[in-house]
Amino acid sequence: MREARNNFEDLQAKKPESLSDVPRYVREVFSMTFTRLIYIFSLVWEAKPSLLIAMVFKSVYDGIMPLVGTLISANLLAKIVESFSSEVDLIFPLALQFGYIFVNSLISSIYSIVNNLSGEIVTNHIKNKIMRKAKEVDLASFDNPDFYERLENANREAGSRPIRIIEQLFSLISRIISMVSYIAVLYTIIKLMDKSIYLFMLIFVGLSILSSVVSFYFRRMNFFYLRRNSKERRQLTYYSDLLVNKDVVKEIKLFSLADLFIGRYQEVFHKYYGGIKNIVLREGRANILISLLTAILNAFLFYKIATNVHQIADYSIYTSALNAISTCVSAIITSSASIYEGSLFIDNLRLFMNEKMGIVPKTDNPVIPEKGIKHTIELRNVSFSYPGSTRKVIKNVNLTFEAGKMSVLVGLNGAGKTTLIKLITRLYDPTEGEILLDGININQYDVKELYSLYGIIFQDFGKYASTVRENIAYGRINEPIDQERIERAAEKVDATEFISQLKEGYDTS
Repeated sequence: MREARNNFEDLQAKKPESLSDVPRYVREVFSMTFTRLIYIFSLVWEAKPSLLIAMVFKSVYDGIMPLVGTLISANLLAKIVESFSSEVDLIFPLALQFGYIFVNSLISSIYSIVNNLSGEIVTNHIKNKIMRKAKEVDLASFDNPDFYERLENANREAGSRPIRIIEQLFSLISRIISMVSYIAVLYTIIKLMDKSIYLFMLIFVGLSILSSVVSFYFRRMNFFYLRRNSKERRQLTYYSDLLVNKDVVKEIKLFSLADLFIGRYQEVFHKYYGGIKNIVLREGRANILISLLTAILNAFLFYKIATNVHQIADYSIYTSALNAISTCVSAIITSSASIYEGSLFIDNLRLFMNEKMGIVPKTDNPVIPEKGIKHTIELRNVSFSYPGSTRKVIKNVNLTFEAGKMSVLVGLNGAGKTTLIKLITRLYDPTEGEILLDGININQYDVKELYSLYGIIFQDFGKYASTVRENIAYGRINEPIDQERIERAAEKVDATEFISQLKEGYDTS
């Protein structure tokens, strides 16, 4: 557990302790964010390369077309003004305007289709990666709260987070392209103004940087608040699910527990909400102040433009450019902060996918257990503690199980009976001692072949949402479904009468 937490913290830039640490901190943040983005790109590329190509095209298109639209509108406006004093052909300018609107609408409709499908494709790809990885992960990892939290977060965010981050990234690129284009247009009027304009432009840049720092700071604060309070979030989910859980609703009604759990939900919510509210209000106050200063600055720049142009069309172009630059800066800051925050959440998926397997053969040439013969299992000085705990659930156990003899393990709840079975079947490895199958340490055997020797019914056994026939067949999944063998298996465990009473027999779901 400690190692998992350290691995997570290694992915985070350490806070600067002094001003001299700030450049190092900024470099680390950008480096880590870039690494996460590369990982997200690889996920989408693995899912469907054409999605990324479509997104790149849309990004460039969205970056260029706003300026094209501004120039077309300004040209149409100039022609309309000119038509008041002379005869001017407005067909071509109007055709350009409506052609621009049509192309924009067409591209948006096509991309909307691509975008809707991309979410499904990427979700499916990442869910498959998670399922395949879960197939390999040790049982001990699922008993680790840190690991299970990462698994839940990765699974929950698999569909929305990666696509959302890439969309925001390409939106950011579009905004930067648009902003550069508009700056080039605006520069033609700025260079005609007095030198004081450069001071105001410098203030504008300073406010933009300040706004970026505020957004990044509060996105990071929000992420770590959610992470620190993951226990409270799980409690909220637990209490809300209890009231709609069909398996426990009988007890909740019988013992009048509903009001108790609703009260606990509200109690946890108010505690959790207090922290979120504090972060949101602090960020809001900072953004309001920056927005006020930016509005005052924009008003002055509009005044300077109005007093330095001689045509209505020019005023339209330059003020549109200034508005667009201001909007682009705001969107760039918002997108950058959202990308940074989203990339932090992607660490859940990265850490889950990097989880190492411990239950593997401890030899380069795994032993294949012989089947259809009598086996002997021996435990020698076996002790076991769960990960993250020093308490020994099983201590210095010596046992031998011989073929043809029935053994019964008796003990109180929590005495370690199930844990002992998990050790014998090598779902866990012992902390101390060794377990032998036919005189060979079980860690020398091929794990999959070893598992195939056992038929275990756990206390919390699984019932799968499929037919009776399939549930029985799952016991030997690698063998073809044979109805005669299934019926013999049902007969041996006295399930034939029960199955015969079901409406569809072995086909009952």
